Amino acid sequence: MANNLLAKDRRALLLFGSASLATLTAGALAIFASGNGTTQPMMNLAAWLAGALLAYGLVRFGRAVQIHRTIIVLSLIALIATFAGNGLDGVDRWVSLGPVNANVAAVLLPAVIIALTSGGLRQREALGLWLAFLLLLVAQPDASQATGLACAGCAAAWRWDKPWRAISIILFLGLGAFAWFRPDPLEPVTTVEGIVGLSWDVSPLLAVAVVVAMAATLASFLKFANTDSNRTAAYVLCAYATAVSLSAAIGNFPVPLAGYGISFPIGWWLAVGLLLSKRD
Repeated sequence: MANNLLAKDRRALLLFGSASLATLTAGALAIFASGNGTTQPMMNLAAWLAGALLAYGLVRFGRAVQIHRTIIVLSLIALIATFAGNGLDGVDRWVSLGPVNANVAAVLLPAVIIALTSGGLRQREALGLWLAFLLLLVAQPDASQATGLACAGCAAAWRWDKPWRAISIILFLGLGAFAWFRPDPLEPVTTVEGIVGLSWDVSPLLAVAVVVAMAATLASFLKFANTDSNRTAAYVLCAYATAVSLSAAIGNFPVPLAGYGISFPIGWWLAVGLLLSKRD
């Protein structure tokens, strides 16, 4: 991988890897120390390692210009597929992967955001695709992912021509806000949505560690904005990840990385891998 990366990229990659692993570890310690066993922490670690390997494959062998459209199309199909089952209390966000459930949006949207931003799409095409993904998230419903995608879309549209910029930002923010008014009856799970509170119960210092490590992870995305080709995509990815993280603080949504779940570690690593695989 090192031969494919600039020195600045390697430093950004090291920061993201270290901060994301610290976030995951702090959450895993809280889960274990609270008597919830080792299965969930081990699943999170396995997902982090799998995501890192996938990112390595993208950087080492991938050419993003060849896979952007593939990612977009497959992700649309995967999100539509979430409606094929009965869902959970009327909420359709997951697909089953053997013994675990994966949140499709959390796995694929970070890479989709990179593809939509850096895929060379015309502004009209990009707007249509952003809206298609947002409408699917509103229908699931998933206010957290919809908010993240809306904020990412606004960050991307900020560089568009003025007529498209204004229309796009209004539509993105409107749909992102509307998602919060959709019925969402799911109750929070302590080791997923309530991980910060669980960490506080174990030790206030551990809760602080979770928050600080998460903030460092979000900041690490900005370190990838070290070249003209990466800058916009890095800002857009940071906007998405920040919005999703803040959504977990104000609603019953999974806390990325720290809470139990395989989706976020894989999804964020995939985005980083795609971001760094753009060089031919």
